[in-house]
Amino acid sequence: MDSEKYGKRPVFTVSNSPPFFVEKQIDFVFHCGLSLAQNQKTIKSLHEAYSLREPHQRILEISSKSENELGVNLSAFNLMIETKEQKNILLKVSFRQVKCLKKVGLFLTCLA
Repeated sequence: MDSEKYGKRPVFTVSNSPPFFVEKQIDFVFHCGLSLAQNQKTIKSLHEAYSLREPHQRILEISSKSENELGVNLSAFNLMIETKEQKNILLKVSFRQVKCLKKVGLFLTCLA
């Protein structure tokens, strides 16, 4: 028998006042594994845990693993941004660049 693993993730809801969102930490059953099926089980578990806490709220999973096409399209893996050099790069790439800069300091790189 597998013992259940638990995770905690933030869920963001809309607010009418700045910063226009509220972050709520949700405890849920985490399904280990890297496959799409395992990721979607984990997402479903998180949604179920949130729905128990906030039964009248609708959920939009913004993730490349979302079952909702809008959620996939809004994922950082699919959103493009334009750099000062007028190059288009994925938003996720720019996040990773910032992480690298924080860890190793300033260095030159080409975001082609």
